[in-house]
Amino acid sequence: MADWLSQFLPINDKNIVSKVGFDDCNTIRFGNKTITFTTDFLNDNPICIDLGFGSYFDLGRLTVAASISDLCGSGSTPKYVLVGAKMKRGLKTKSFKEFMKGAKYQCDMFNVFIIGGDTKIGKENSFYSVGIGINECEGNFFKYSASPGEIIWISGEIGSISSAIVFLTEANVGNDLMEWAKKILVDPKLPVEKSKFVSENKFGRAGMDVSDGLGVSLHELCKYSSVGCEVNLDKIPVSEKTKFLVNNFEFSLEDLIFSVGGEFQFIVTTKNNDIVSAKMREAGFFEIGTITKNNIKYLIAGEEKKVLPNFGHSDTKYDSIIDEVLNQTKRKND
Repeated sequence: MADWLSQFLPINDKNIVSKVGFDDCNTIRFGNKTITFTTDFLNDNPICIDLGFGSYFDLGRLTVAASISDLCGSGSTPKYVLVGAKMKRGLKTKSFKEFMKGAKYQCDMFNVFIIGGDTKIGKENSFYSVGIGINECEGNFFKYSASPGEIIWISGEIGSISSAIVFLTEANVGNDLMEWAKKILVDPKLPVEKSKFVSENKFGRAGMDVSDGLGVSLHELCKYSSVGCEVNLDKIPVSEKTKFLVNNFEFSLEDLIFSVGGEFQFIVTTKNNDIVSAKMREAGFFEIGTITKNNIKYLIAGEEKKVLPNFGHSDTKYDSIIDEVLNQTKRKND
């Protein structure tokens, strides 16, 4: 509905950076500063709860992490969060307190303050957060600003969420891998400092978070920027655990990488400049491809060049993210 909303909710305010629907966030200019706002719901069926090991503390962490991640994907420094919680009727206040403790714990890691929100009682649990970020150096980057010739970077490893789900449901592995998988699903690793680095140096041209999957995000960035891209599968960073899953259980690396996302990483483009590229690598970014003139999106896998995958998380296709991942990932000989 993003395209429809952009037409239905036109904006004629010069201080607002983009149209509704053109980004996960929206940014408002105030003099030399910008303020970015974003909101995110936690999925109705959180993975850790579906798999039987998540707590309300974990749900609190994940709820605010989603909004902080969106702010990272635009180059805004997270400052404040509002939290909304609808608690299932009959739950004790202890559950709500644990949820809020988790939210505060996650925010405290980045000096972010919870400043308000709302609570309700209803038939089912429902959680959301509103993130507010500030940029004081005009260093924001948005998904509609990419240009041909720019380099595409990603802030960290992806494929870990889908790998964790496979470990916990499909692969017969030891306790160490099971514990790794559980931690991946409840311990968000947010690239706040990396986002701040790109912003303060004004390196970023276009960017967005990849919470719904790398392929979906790249397609969106190209769509709103009216460009194409070429991405190299071998350059996309993945964890050693994901490589283990591919090598020992013969799952497709491509499927694991381009599945639902959820690692809280972001992509960003920069000018093709040797000095900028060296600094990006030093800061821990990974170069994965380039922006091209045409509107075709390619994935280069070894000697093969094919259309970039466009699957990822969708609320309309599956009842749970676990079902979604297991339908998107398969063994090589299936």
